[in-house]
Amino acid sequence: MRYKRSIYWQLVGILSMLAFLLVAGCKNENKKSNQLPLLPVKVAHPLQKEITEWDEFTGRFEAIDEVDIRARVSGYLDKILFKDGQLVKKGDLLFVIDQRPFKNSLELAQGELQQAIAEREYSKLQLDRFTQLRKEKAVSEQQLDEGKLRYNNAVARVKISQARLDQAKLDLEFTEIRAPVSGRIGRELVSQGNLIIGGDNNTTLLAKIVTMDPIYLVFELDENSFLKYERLFQEGKRPMGRKESNPIAIKLLDEKTFSHKGQMNFVDNQFDLNTGTILARATVPNPNFLIHPGQFARLRLPGSGKYEALLLPDKVILTDQTKQFVYIVDAKNQVSKKNITLGPLIDNLRIIRSGLTLNDEVVINHLQKLRPGMKVKAVKTKLEAEK
Repeated sequence: MRYKRSIYWQLVGILSMLAFLLVAGCKNENKKSNQLPLLPVKVAHPLQKEITEWDEFTGRFEAIDEVDIRARVSGYLDKILFKDGQLVKKGDLLFVIDQRPFKNSLELAQGELQQAIAEREYSKLQLDRFTQLRKEKAVSEQQLDEGKLRYNNAVARVKISQARLDQAKLDLEFTEIRAPVSGRIGRELVSQGNLIIGGDNNTTLLAKIVTMDPIYLVFELDENSFLKYERLFQEGKRPMGRKESNPIAIKLLDEKTFSHKGQMNFVDNQFDLNTGTILARATVPNPNFLIHPGQFARLRLPGSGKYEALLLPDKVILTDQTKQFVYIVDAKNQVSKKNITLGPLIDNLRIIRSGLTLNDEVVINHLQKLRPGMKVKAVKTKLEAEK
């Protein structure tokens, strides 16, 4: 019995020792797990920069000059001297109307003028003779008066004939229809050989020319935007569009950046009662003729005066239902949330209207792994505008 008891107590001692070792091992494991390395995250202060905000609108390009090409005289179209859609310069010959009838009219007017001049010279000789004879009392006063009348009529006929000659020259000149402006001409609207009606009424439209460089960009301002610009002007924070040429930036429909520049040059004097908008216009250089009238574009107009703003990249801004927030790290390397109010993008960075200070250290990576109250290892870096 003593032997059995001895074995029993030996077994109890061994089991106790094993239990002690197991508990000690678990404590060591817990201690090791509590000593896992902190998550390294990059933090940076918001970028502070002097900026001007830009408002975006949609506009449509219009030609500064759009000219209908019409004839001033009637006749049959003899020549067409351009290709549809080509660029033309002011003064280029475009159409020619059959000139033969107008050359005949010119020669007839020249002959009538020569005849009138001859009659005037003859009547002048007669008047001089009657004047001398009247001094000698060889002719009556009535004969002298008749001589003066014939001379005056001859002078008037010379003026009439000269005017007809000048008109005949103009009519012959008008048979050559030239480009009144430089630009791009459209297609021919009348074929060669057709009768052209010229003059003032029911004239034949031959073609159209639109100017290309520079070109207008026309858009509409809503009432809220208009009032904002007027108040900024009254506060001295923004030039008034009617007095100064505010700059605009333009992006065509297939472009990603606002690479084209322009200058405001007109704001209308009243709002449209149907749309509640007011018409505005800018002038845009178009040296390569990339832009055509009728195209649409997006444009940016200065929407504020210059001021110091805090900026962050969009990628560090998170959304919680309807609120936007960022993670910041305090002096104890503890993560917390800060709700913020956003503004528009400037240089690919988002304006932070409120909720953030320049001294806040914002987390810019591993955002999905963070939770408020979590401790991290903060690695300081510097924000720069994205390209």
